[in-house]
Amino acid sequence: ETCYFRGDLSGAEKHFAAGAEMFAAAATKFPTAMGDGFGFGSHVAWMLGHADTARDRIRRAIVAATDLKSPFELAYAQFLAAVLQLFLREFADAQTTAATTIALSDEHGYQHYAAVSRIFLGFSEASLGHSDYGIPLIYSGLAGVNESGNIVAMTLFLSWVAVAQSLDGKVSEAFATIEKALQFNPEELAWRPDAIRIRGELHLKLGRADVAETDFRNAIALARNIGAKAWELRAAMNLVQMLRKRGELTEARDLLAPLYASFTEDTADLTDAKVLVDELSR
Repeated sequence: ETCYFRGDLSGAEKHFAAGAEMFAAAATKFPTAMGDGFGFGSHVAWMLGHADTARDRIRRAIVAATDLKSPFELAYAQFLAAVLQLFLREFADAQTTAATTIALSDEHGYQHYAAVSRIFLGFSEASLGHSDYGIPLIYSGLAGVNESGNIVAMTLFLSWVAVAQSLDGKVSEAFATIEKALQFNPEELAWRPDAIRIRGELHLKLGRADVAETDFRNAIALARNIGAKAWELRAAMNLVQMLRKRGELTEARDLLAPLYASFTEDTADLTDAKVLVDELSR
């Protein structure tokens, strides 16, 4: 978990492999062992570019939590599943999972997971075109997170708040939020490449193309540095769209085509990347 948060994805994967056979036994004695192991392990697998492995790991976490007959373990596993689904841009699934987590957490008093899952549900709703419903949920969740005193993973949570605000047309507000996300804890490198990319998108919406391009290139560089192929692909698509508009097709192809070819498992990002690659090949 520590390696993951700090952006040491290869280290996180190494520790996952060393501990995976022990997680089930540990879960009978230590709360969150299955979630931390297979849940965070699923996030790491996705960032490394292995979406199917990520899906399998989170499935194992939920099955094990269900077998333990522990509402807390199930709420925690579902909480981490919602994060993975949002990474994958599977917003309808994340909507259902986050709602399940909120119901369990409200029933049993897991205030932090209830609060953060409201951010997830609000982000899912906004991404599905329901900002009028999603934004109040997000602010309710943020209030709960602030009340709990949580400071962990705020880079990620605030990044999604910024995206939702932008989808609601509040671009200046979104820009202030993404700056806060980037300043909150710079050592949370696992999510920083996408936070930088999101800031680049907001710069574009505010008419600042030069600084947007800088953000996209910096996001790509940081993603490569920590081995986060999924974040690299997402930022590369942003940059490629800019290059294509300027007619710089060779650089765009050289950037995106080999990266796209290195993935083998289906995701929403891969579908979008294929469209771009095909357009650049015409």
